[in-house]
Amino acid sequence: MSKNFLCSVLIISILNLICYSNAPQVKTAQDNATQIKDAVNKIGENHKVEVKLLDGRKIKGFIKQIKADSFIVVDGYEIINNNVVAVDKTNSAIEIQFSQVKQIKSKGIGAIGGSAIVVTIVAIGAGAVLLFGLLLSQKD
Repeated sequence: MSKNFLCSVLIISILNLICYSNAPQVKTAQDNATQIKDAVNKIGENHKVEVKLLDGRKIKGFIKQIKADSFIVVDGYEIINNNVVAVDKTNSAIEIQFSQVKQIKSKGIGAIGGSAIVVTIVAIGAGAVLLFGLLLSQKD
């Protein structure tokens, strides 16, 4: 087979991959809640977070407790035995259902929710393969 044919097949395959990865994906509320729950568990208790809710509100604080369907955010912390411990200093703890969360951020982890990283990685990979294919076609 000629290099031009192989390059054409490679380019068509990459374009197909790019079009498929950018296609709108239907996400259910349950999928989002599961993703947020996994993110909260990854962040863990006693860490500072910023939570964006589906109704537009933003809540900042520290994760005090993680439950089966929700987590509790409080407004303060204390240092106990060289560890940060979330503390409800003003009696204003907020229990947030995972299904109410649009996005959660934690210092050092970044925004969790969405697929921007995956799309970026796919785009970089596709660009590299395309460039490689063009370089091969130039050598004829």
